[in-house]
Amino acid sequence: MKENLEKYSSQLDGYSLVFSLLILSLLLPVRYLTPFFLIRPFDILTALIFLYWIFSKTHEREKIVDGFFYLFPFFIFHISSALTLSGINFIRELLQIVLILMFAFLVSKFNKKIDYKKTLNYLVVGFIAIMVYTIVWHFFQGYWVGWKRLADPRLVYSLLTLLAFAYITIFQKEEKSKFPILILLILLLPILVLSGERKALIIYFFLMLMHLSRGFAGFTLRAFFLVIILYIITHYISAYIENPYMKNKIDTALNLMQTGDFNYVFETGWIAAGDAYSSVQRAFAFEVS
Repeated sequence: MKENLEKYSSQLDGYSLVFSLLILSLLLPVRYLTPFFLIRPFDILTALIFLYWIFSKTHEREKIVDGFFYLFPFFIFHISSALTLSGINFIRELLQIVLILMFAFLVSKFNKKIDYKKTLNYLVVGFIAIMVYTIVWHFFQGYWVGWKRLADPRLVYSLLTLLAFAYITIFQKEEKSKFPILILLILLLPILVLSGERKALIIYFFLMLMHLSRGFAGFTLRAFFLVIILYIITHYISAYIENPYMKNKIDTALNLMQTGDFNYVFETGWIAAGDAYSSVQRAFAFEVS
């Protein structure tokens, strides 16, 4: 009995580690550009793990969850639309869809075989390592602020924020597990401000409000006052900060509705001078919603 439990625990740990490495590979700053498509470590790992799972005789042949098949109508429409542009574009998007289906298949198989607490631990440690590497890389390149010039690793700011709040909510009764995450959340705020990643900063403030207001009857009033206090503090920082990059990021975060001229894009096909695609997309989303 004890041997069976140890074997089962070891299997869970192995699945958790493999699944975590698969997620972390999405954020690695490694890319190989071919004439037709971009290859990343995530692509190679997904294909290898999928093939191993399919051809391995040690894994049980379980029924695929129904949700896996719900993806097909959207993907069929997507690759059909790609065909209207060119044959090469169709092949590129088809390969991308095949890769996504491989990953979705693995997720459907892993969901009952992983230890979620261990997976969260692995991901938190991995995200912190990637974030530290990203910041150090920017230091060596001469960037003391604005640590988001690496395309894939920049996502770690938002993902680590989400994961930290998820962790502290799920394991709120375990004080030993909460304390390191609380320290991380305290350190994360200045890091997000200096990184210039506005989406991560907005996620941080939103989830912090949700966390502080959770369980109180006067949630709306409490959250309202917290938002006002945060806005005043941020506005005060913006008024006195000297770094032009940081000032621009804070000002655009405070005035989300006033950034991004998408009408100019519709008329000309280009973004206006000083604008950014992310700002245009955000302004369009706000307008439509």
